[in-house]
Amino acid sequence: DVGWNSRLDSHQAAFLNLSMDHIEARLKSRRASANIYREKLGNRFPGFTVADAPAGYEENGYCNVCFVDDLAVKVRLEAALKEKQIGFGNIYPSPLSKQPGAAAYLKGQAGGDTAAWLCSHVINLPLFPYMTDSEIAEVVDTVSAVLGA
Repeated sequence: DVGWNSRLDSHQAAFLNLSMDHIEARLKSRRASANIYREKLGNRFPGFTVADAPAGYEENGYCNVCFVDDLAVKVRLEAALKEKQIGFGNIYPSPLSKQPGAAAYLKGQAGGDTAAWLCSHVINLPLFPYMTDSEIAEVVDTVSAVLGA
């Protein structure tokens, strides 16, 4: 079935209550890291795009979205990140219309070829509160080494 039940237990709720006092600092930190990625990697390598928030919107630093046009390059990039034990992801690995759990509920294909392309070419670089300069530099250096090769 599509969906889930995501209630917080009392421990998670208590942690969230304590965390709210730090939300602005955490968002500021994540945004700063995302800006460094854009500054150091954005528009520097052909076939590699660091996504940015649309005009008029402020990024929340939830995930760093990059696109790699050439899938062979993406595979090399993922291998290099794994080798250096740098976390990365693809939090949307396929369009909803391609997910088995959604099949019974679909009235048509959602997103089409564009959605499929985006899902297969995206890579999410590490982005978390309070990333250190050396952590960001290691990611940037690793990505640059693969894309600049």
